[in-house]
Amino acid sequence: MKDIDIYGATGSGERIFAQVTHGKLEQSATKLRRLRAYGTQRTDHLILFCGTAKRDERDGVVIVPLEYVYAKFARTKAGRLWRRDVLRAYS
Repeated sequence: MKDIDIYGATGSGERIFAQVTHGKLEQSATKLRRLRAYGTQRTDHLILFCGTAKRDERDGVVIVPLEYVYAKFARTKAGRLWRRDVLRAYS
């Protein structure tokens, strides 16, 4: 799907559309506009992971700090193994 990085479904079948960017929220107006176009059903979940300080919501899109997601992932076993492998590959 163009403009979508993550597509999934909740346990009850509601659709999830997400976009991931390393850019700041202030620079993501185009990504927000394109993501909103996928929310055609009232039960759709739209999420933008980006460079922002706090969780927010704008016009039906949940904004999630990318750093928050990375920090949570890095604390998991899979995250620790991934980080170890990445550091080995580039050292």
